[in-house]
Amino acid sequence: MNGYFLADDFVHVPYLVKVFNGHADLLIQNFYTNWVQAQGTQFYRPFISLTLALDYLFWKANPVGYHITNFFYQVASSILLFLCTRRLFNYKTTTEAQTIGFLAGAFFAACPLHAEVVSWIIARVDSVQTTFLLASLWMYLRARDQVNPTVSRALSFACFVIALMSKEMAITLPPTLVLLEMIKSDKSSLLARITDAIKETWQYWLILAIYMGVRTAALGTISGGYAGSIGEGLSSSLYKRFFQDGSFFRVLLPLNAELPGGAARRLVSSLKIFYELAGVLTVARLLYLFKEGTISAYMRQLAFAAGWFVIAMLPTYQVWNLTETLQGSRFIYLGTAPLSLLLALLVTPVHCDNKGQVKKFLNAASAITALLMIWTFMQITYQNNSAWAQASKGVRAFRAAVEDWFTNHAVDDRKLVVLNIPQRFAGAHMIYNAATLSVLLRPPLSSSDYADKVVTFEPITFGAADLINISRLRRLISQPAQYQFAKWDGVKQKLVPLKLVSGQIDKELPGSEATDSRSAGNESFLVSPTIDIPAASVDFVDIEVKNDKKSDPADVVTMSWNTISNPIFNKDRTLAKAVENSDQIQFAVSEHKNWVSSETIHQLKFELPSGMNIEKITLHSGENLIPTISPNTNAPSANGRTVAEDVGGVSRPGSNIGPFTYDVSKIPGTDHAVVEISKADSWFEHYSGTFRDRKLSPQALVTKALSAKTGQFDLPAKELDRPGFYEIRICAVDKNGRLIGFPSDPIDLQFSAADVRK
Repeated sequence: MNGYFLADDFVHVPYLVKVFNGHADLLIQNFYTNWVQAQGTQFYRPFISLTLALDYLFWKANPVGYHITNFFYQVASSILLFLCTRRLFNYKTTTEAQTIGFLAGAFFAACPLHAEVVSWIIARVDSVQTTFLLASLWMYLRARDQVNPTVSRALSFACFVIALMSKEMAITLPPTLVLLEMIKSDKSSLLARITDAIKETWQYWLILAIYMGVRTAALGTISGGYAGSIGEGLSSSLYKRFFQDGSFFRVLLPLNAELPGGAARRLVSSLKIFYELAGVLTVARLLYLFKEGTISAYMRQLAFAAGWFVIAMLPTYQVWNLTETLQGSRFIYLGTAPLSLLLALLVTPVHCDNKGQVKKFLNAASAITALLMIWTFMQITYQNNSAWAQASKGVRAFRAAVEDWFTNHAVDDRKLVVLNIPQRFAGAHMIYNAATLSVLLRPPLSSSDYADKVVTFEPITFGAADLINISRLRRLISQPAQYQFAKWDGVKQKLVPLKLVSGQIDKELPGSEATDSRSAGNESFLVSPTIDIPAASVDFVDIEVKNDKKSDPADVVTMSWNTISNPIFNKDRTLAKAVENSDQIQFAVSEHKNWVSSETIHQLKFELPSGMNIEKITLHSGENLIPTISPNTNAPSANGRTVAEDVGGVSRPGSNIGPFTYDVSKIPGTDHAVVEISKADSWFEHYSGTFRDRKLSPQALVTKALSAKTGQFDLPAKELDRPGFYEIRICAVDKNGRLIGFPSDPIDLQFSAADVRK
């Protein structure tokens, strides 16, 4: 309840401020345009903004009220699942209906996969949609049972419409109702069952068709979702995401793997035992019901629960991926309703005519197992939710640290450059990027406006949190009178000042024979002598290796580093590279925040496969491998648009892409330069995981050759296909058009619809 705003919540806070300061029409726009008119996404969820506006009306920028609302929808969904389950089937007795309903609702209420939806304000899109979908289902069942049918059917339609306007997952209700009608039907013909089911549910299909028409008109597309390289990254193999990555098994054993301590892991071990007991009890139940001749009805109930789960998960096929930290668990929120029903059916006490001792024992064992599972779910949920509680504390602490910096520690009028902002804690979202940070650092969330005083190096939307654009950082380091540097210490919850130095480095270190080298098990270790060099001056660490045996392609060399103030080699300061049957291994270090924020590198440590030795270690700058591109900040601005980068590293040049200065002449073997511009809302590093690509990008939207090796260029923005964010970089190529060295560090661009108009 004491959580804070996190991640995408910061997109909606300024939106709500605008709504309540003369722009109430923005809420209406959500009904016929993209949700909050955001770039890079295409969603139709107007009702969610109404729920947020209601919260803002009463609570303004106090997050407590928003979290109370989130909790309300979790409770409402749990109760509605109980009410639906009581009416889903023709149970023998009221006690049987109440028991299965209670267990289904209780499993849902305590589900360890719900922390993300309940504790992250904007993730309410799933709980709101689920609440109204279950309400629609409950009203449908009431109408089916002739309980005030006219009013119940009308309320069911209304709730279905609200669910559709909350999240696209609600499209699963009509096929779920068809499945229900088919399973309840006594007709032997499959075609007859389908025909009757569609006749019973045709109004829902009509509502769905109207919704799809309105949504398509509003978004300009029938699909929607995430655009650019983010959307492409979510479209990997469904089988891989469900099974090879372990997502399916995390549904059954839903523990956040990054949480410290062994208590939660013991709970998971207990849960495995309870699952095994449930399996034994299920087999016993099936035998019992078979003997009683009532197994057919029970199998229909199981079939509906399993089928409902499949239907509920179908819309997530492009985005489903449950990580080890349970990030992405919001996508299964609706799916946990049929899973809870299925689990309730498997462990509920047996209801049959036999009153013998075996039945009493089976029912007692079932009841105890069910209650133990619910209790274990509650304990695991508490552990999982602790990550979100800690994330909220971290965001509050970061905001307070920035306010304190400018109140008590700021020097002159220099801007604060923060190399790393708190992005996540054990999978719980915190602050995504410069755009969300700017909301945190402005009123009403901060006491004063600090947004334009804090420079960051985060991805524009989503991306690898550890990557940093070293070229942009060095441009700031070269202006010490304008910038002061710091890093965020998430453990101590404070900003740590940094003294960063950038220059050219070329330093050679001795190999294994002349260095502290030792063996342990199947690996050997090498620790370098003291080097004490500025981290921001080193781009690459190259090692020459010698293998006494044929290397395995799976062999990996890891490199760690320490500092004078922190001499421990730990995993937070470690990089790994595959050997790949080469005697040359190169670590690109300057693109990593953990390296640069170390300030001064004291020693290096290498862990080597058995039989491998290091001949030589070289630390050097990359001026002969990485070309340069930079905004020409002397160019005049036009209509408020300028090529100069803002505090988040975004250039908004207007109708021209540029002017940019570049230099590829220092790369040996260069014939000419090539400019690459990414597709809209796409980033080159999303595809490769690095700024140090080994070849030109096949995903580039624009590839343009420049004959001169140094100079300046600009391009018309009309060459771009739509408004959005882009990246631009320069590459050195040979006569055959092959990349030499690496591309430059990219520059982020943003263009409006007016900029790219043909």
